[in-house]
Amino acid sequence: TIHGLNHFTVFILTTPAPDNTQSILINEVLPNPSAGAEWVELYNNTAGVIDLSAGTGWTIDSATGAPQSLSALGSIPAGGLVVFEAPAGWLSDTAPETVTVSNETGAAVDTVTISLTSPGFAVNRYPAAGESVGRSSNGSSQWIIFTVPTKGTSNVLAAPGSKSVASTIEAHGFPTWYSDDTGTR
Repeated sequence: TIHGLNHFTVFILTTPAPDNTQSILINEVLPNPSAGAEWVELYNNTAGVIDLSAGTGWTIDSATGAPQSLSALGSIPAGGLVVFEAPAGWLSDTAPETVTVSNETGAAVDTVTISLTSPGFAVNRYPAAGESVGRSSNGSSQWIIFTVPTKGTSNVLAAPGSKSVASTIEAHGFPTWYSDDTGTR
């Protein structure tokens, strides 16, 4: 029981833990842009090039929009990133939202759900307008809200001021200076 609190909302983000069998990972999602298009950033989690071009059949799907072809993205270099710019309204501006990437056989390769009730990795709120939700670093299993999205560039959990992220990670995986909007870790 939390004394003095009569209700609270928990936002949870779920995704399978990344491993080497998942060739493409959903790396970051901007569901509610303050300007421009909604987008989903994809990360090549392999040591080889992945061809998404026409005729390969790779698709991306959301809970609120129709499946879309990824063929316009071409190829993703090993360890590289590409960004799928979604049609307006394709992603939900509010929870829940599920995004799935499927390969040429139609099998789901990665699925991410941003929801109030799904089990998984917790974020303390749904991303506000102009914020994204993504992996704390490319391919990691920890998800965070980016107040400044990192569209098309490596996800980095930046330390404030001159603090080094590497020197401040605690046993539970969060930097010592990290806290959510309520001041808790």
